[in-house]
Amino acid sequence: MIKLIKPILFAFLTSDSVKNLVIELLTAYAKRSDNKVDDYAVDLIRRELFNYD
Repeated sequence: MIKLIKPILFAFLTSDSVKNLVIELLTAYAKRSDNKVDDYAVDLIRRELFNYD
C-alpha cells in the first residue's frame, strides 16, 4: 500500500500548486509581524522553490 501511495504523494508535494500554497501561507504569516526578517525568508523560499534568479 505504501509503495502505491508514496509516488503519488511525492508528485503532489512537488507540484507548483502546492508550492504556491506554501508561499501564500508563509506570506500571510509574514504580514502579521512587524519585522523584515520573515519577509526576506519568504522571498528566499520563493526564489529557491521556483528557481528564480
